[in-house]
Amino acid sequence: MTAVGARLLRHGGPPSAGRRVGALVLAAAALIGCSNAPSESSGAGHGQLRVVNGAVTPVAVWVDGFALYGELAPGAISPPLPVAPGSRSVELRPIGGSTNAATRVDVTADSSLVVAALGTSAGSVSALALADTGAIPAPGTAKLQAVHLAAKAPAIWVWRKQPDFPTPVTFMFPHPYGMSTSYIQAPPGTWEVYVTPAGAPNATTNTLAHLSISIAANQARRVAVLDSGSTVRIVPLDSP
Repeated sequence: MTAVGARLLRHGGPPSAGRRVGALVLAAAALIGCSNAPSESSGAGHGQLRVVNGAVTPVAVWVDGFALYGELAPGAISPPLPVAPGSRSVELRPIGGSTNAATRVDVTADSSLVVAALGTSAGSVSALALADTGAIPAPGTAKLQAVHLAAKAPAIWVWRKQPDFPTPVTFMFPHPYGMSTSYIQAPPGTWEVYVTPAGAPNATTNTLAHLSISIAANQARRVAVLDSGSTVRIVPLDSP
């Protein structure tokens, strides 16, 4: 980062100039050397954006008209991408497609935002900002949410086994592609998450994927179901 860029990003500078220089610095860092590396200007004052590709088409990630990530494969999750505070337009450009998709996010210095690409047809995507509504747990408890982003999967159910309830129960049913469950609250500890075909009598019958995830007191976490070859996998959205 240039000294001028650093000063503007750190102290704000003239409002319009600071935003332009900040966006240009982010774009240059993403494009020079390795287009799929996050910007090195991810210090204090930036929010963090992660993009999860739940579509069948690879996408490039742009913010406010500047490239941040060159090509995100189907089923992949980007590293944290630094984004300057403000109302930002996150644009997903399908590789080999003709129609881009965008959604707006409000970024603060402590933001940890997730945007998903959706699309079951090659070359076509939509953009969905995943909201944290209801994510704050009651003191001493934990919360977990599941998001269905497996474009190629048949109808599925997502189950959880939580510390205070040892018998697996579904998050919601039906659980359509692109839908997030509510945040489920329980005591902290280790949760088990399962994916089965819709209609399975229990979580251990024809299990398609399984994940153990630890959630501390006062913490909320989110997992996504993603395509993985001819089946699915479950991935935490708050870790690489």
